This record gives sequence, structure tokens and C-alpha cells, in this order.
Amino acid sequence: MQEKQNIKTSKIWQEWVVATTIGQMAGFAFPAIIGVIAANMTTNIHTPNPELLMMVAMTIAGIGEGAILAYAQWIILKKYIKDLNTRDWILFTAMAAALGWGIGMLPTTVGENISNLHPLALLSGIFILAPIFLLSIGFAQWLVLRKHMQKAGWWILANALAWPVGIFASIIVLILVPDNSPAGVWVLSGIMAGLMMGATVGAITGIALVKIIRSNN
Repeated sequence: MQEKQNIKTSKIWQEWVVATTIGQMAGFAFPAIIGVIAANMTTNIHTPNPELLMMVAMTIAGIGEGAILAYAQWIILKKYIKDLNTRDWILFTAMAAALGWGIGMLPTTVGENISNLHPLALLSGIFILAPIFLLSIGFAQWLVLRKHMQKAGWWILANALAWPVGIFASIIVLILVPDNSPAGVWVLSGIMAGLMMGATVGAITGIALVKIIRSNN
């Protein structure tokens, strides 16, 4: 009996990691492609605030990234969670991803104006925005999971840990690309960064998913 349980646990984790990896890799193509397009626009076309244009573009791209990731995850979740609300899972994840991109792009959008802020105002902004950034996707998905699963609060913590590590892994890939690389190289690198991010996030959150599913059986 224990052996069968272990096999099931391993299967859930493996399926989740594969789904999250593929979903994030495919979803990250949105910011990778849109980011290149927006960067070319700000370079070749005069815009009054190129940083703001980039922020808006990447926030919109985040909607596509989150939706693709959520759909891939839903394919696995529906096998283990009865009557999971598909629309809410995809919509909430997409909105949370857009919010994360918006917050992440905020420092470059503000740019040199950050130095003009009062230290107290700067610290207050970090104190408010950092938790929102860390908790956005986990909290959004928890709003759906809590309707079906007990102890779903673990999901918020797992995602708060997983996404910073996943983002760091993707940054390592991107910083290895020379600045003067062709657009195609940047897009391919973005997709590879998405793969690294997805695999990392999937591995960490998969542990929490297994724990939640087992506690509800």
C-alpha cells in the first residue's frame, strides 16, 4: 500500500514539473517576443517615454505568459481536483503574472527618479510592492484551490519561494547573451530562460502540490 502511495506521489510530482516547465517555456515566448519588438520600437521610433512603453508591453505579455502556464497546469490539476474552475484558474494566474511583470518593470520605468525619492518613501514602496510581487501568483491560485482543497495555504508559501529562485535561474541564462545579439538569439534565449524558470518553479511547487493532495485523500 505504501509503495503504491509513493508511486502515485512521484507521478503527481513528475507530471506537475513537466507541465509547469512546458507551460512556462511556451508562455515565456510572449514576453520574449514582445520584449524584442518593444525594444526595437524604442530604438528605431522616437517615443517620449520608452521605459513606460516597455513596462506596458511586458505587462500585457505577462497576461499571455500566465494564461499559457495556467492552462498547462490545469491539464494536470483536473486529474486530481474534481470540478476545478478552469476559467478562474487561468484568469487569476494571467492577471497575477501581469501584475508581477508590472511590478518587476517598475524600477527601470522610474529610472533615475528613484534617486530623488525620500529614503522613507523608497523603503515604503519596497515594503509594499515586494510582498505583492512574491505572493501574486501563489495567492491568486490559492483563491481557486481553497474552494476544493484543505490546507491550500501551503500553495502561497511554495510559490513565494519558487518564483524568486526561478526568476534568478532565468536571469542567469539571459545575462550570458551578448547585448549586440540578433533578435532571434534573444527570443531563443528567452524561451530557454522560460524553460529554466518553469523547471525550477515546477520542482518546488510540485512538493507542495503533493503535500496538499495527500492531505485531502
